Amino acid sequence: VRERMTSILSLLSQNENIEFTNLFNINEGRLGVVVTFLALLELVKESLADIIQNKPMSKLYISKTK
Repeated sequence: VRERMTSILSLLSQNENIEFTNLFNINEGRLGVVVTFLALLELVKESLADIIQNKPMSKLYISKTK
């Protein structure tokens, strides 16, 4: 999970926003989804990332906390 957190933070340093679905790699399967989701939740908990949704049922975006 810590490695994935570092990976997500690295992506966020290169891009202002990342679409939620772009964080997942289909080749990693279910375990990859779980690890990525837990890493994202931990980043939000530690106030290192924010999850943004502009309107109900729209896409989710991840951004680095300012």
